[in-house]
Amino acid sequence: MVSAFLGRLFILVQEQLMSFASLARCVGGWRSTRDAVMASLRQLLVWRAGGAFRRIAQHWLQRLRGSPE
Repeated sequence: MVSAFLGRLFILVQEQLMSFASLARCVGGWRSTRDAVMASLRQLLVWRAGGAFRRIAQHWLQRLRGSPE
């Protein structure tokens, strides 16, 4: 709950905070590291298999509910 509040607060004041060069560098470094890690994870077979499993499960749930596809 607290992290969601802080995340929302950061989004609201992000433009003003980025005027501090050191904070802007830290945030930029964090985002580039996060993006590199996520790109590596998305290449893993387990990650792709999880995505395929999710799509299959959603398809079957729609069929069980009788929703048109």
